[in-house]
Amino acid sequence: MSEGPTTTPPPAPPPPPPQQLYSRRGIRCGCERCGRRGLMGPVVLITIGLIFMADQFLWRVNFGDLWPLILIVIGVMKLIEHSASTEGHTG
Repeated sequence: MSEGPTTTPPPAPPPPPPQQLYSRRGIRCGCERCGRRGLMGPVVLITIGLIFMADQFLWRVNFGDLWPLILIVIGVMKLIEHSASTEGHTG
């Protein structure tokens, strides 16, 4: 028995490149973990600003009473960053 010519299926197309964001320093990763890591600085600055504002406007509250909030905010941000997906991470 003669079999007909065998054909091979065409090769699969290459996977799409990972999402890349551009920043002042060049290409930056677009995964969730790196995106959340970029929020650490602004969130800490906002927390410090709120503590100083409470020091100015709330009676019997001073910076010495509220500074541990900075550590709590940093810890919460680290937990959020660690729980984020690294799918599509480049670098």
